[in-house]
Amino acid sequence: MSVKLAYLGIILIWSTTPLTVQWSAESDPFFAAALRMLIGLVVCWVVVSVQSIRVPLEKRYLLIYSVSGLSIFFAMSLVYWCAQFIPSGWISVLYGLSPLVTGVLAFYFLQEDSLTVYKVIGMLLGLVGLMLIFVFGSDLNDNALIGIISCLMAVVVTGGSSVWIKRLNQQANLTGLQVNIGGLIIALPLFIMLWLFFSNELIPTVTLRSGLSILYTGTVATALGFSLYYYLLKNIDATRVALISLITPITSLILGSWLNNEPIFKTIWLGAALICLGLICFEMKSSKQRAAHRPKLKKYFRWL
Repeated sequence: MSVKLAYLGIILIWSTTPLTVQWSAESDPFFAAALRMLIGLVVCWVVVSVQSIRVPLEKRYLLIYSVSGLSIFFAMSLVYWCAQFIPSGWISVLYGLSPLVTGVLAFYFLQEDSLTVYKVIGMLLGLVGLMLIFVFGSDLNDNALIGIISCLMAVVVTGGSSVWIKRLNQQANLTGLQVNIGGLIIALPLFIMLWLFFSNELIPTVTLRSGLSILYTGTVATALGFSLYYYLLKNIDATRVALISLITPITSLILGSWLNNEPIFKTIWLGAALICLGLICFEMKSSKQRAAHRPKLKKYFRWL
């Protein structure tokens, strides 16, 4: 699969997931999360069976599945919990902090060149843009604090697990689908226990919108989205994967306003401009990096 196509697919999926998570959690958040993981696991298992893909069970692979499964469980549980208290666009906005978390961890544990001057400036500009959207984009109430803390904890779990999985998979060389299905096998029983422990009724009433959202999150966001996510982690820098979280807040906020009547204020557009500037900065190379590529360019541009 093309890395660019997978990257675009993740952007589209992550833009729509916060809203569908909020809709799916209207009946019961943990029931919705458990059903989502079940649907995602069934879809992945069908794909694995049809394509005759082996899911290895040796010890070194089990550690990767465990990290994946536990990160899915803790991060998604926190996200479904916070969806009760904050707008869907806020979830994506807060997840925009993950490049900073992932960049620092990747620098120390993966030796990725993720903390150059330009990249740090780019991430900080994106962070300022996200803060403008967050602070001035909506009214803060008492319940929102619970949602904010939960979502920030999910961001830390996601950033840490992405770096850990990439490090473990450098030698194991598992595909994104293999990591996804192994992680879902670990995560699903945990979600079922969470649902049975916290739910007031065994099978809550599910509206049409909630049911369709659960189906979407199970098939597209979980089966396809997680597989593409682990595929990108395998093929590009963890920090560059996390950079998607700087793009999706804008699209998520627009979708939330359009489809869920979530308010958008003028300050959001200033935040969006800073995010775009941060992305440009993040992609800039230092003078040493440009010099390293210059001999290759001279073959085509003699005047360089």
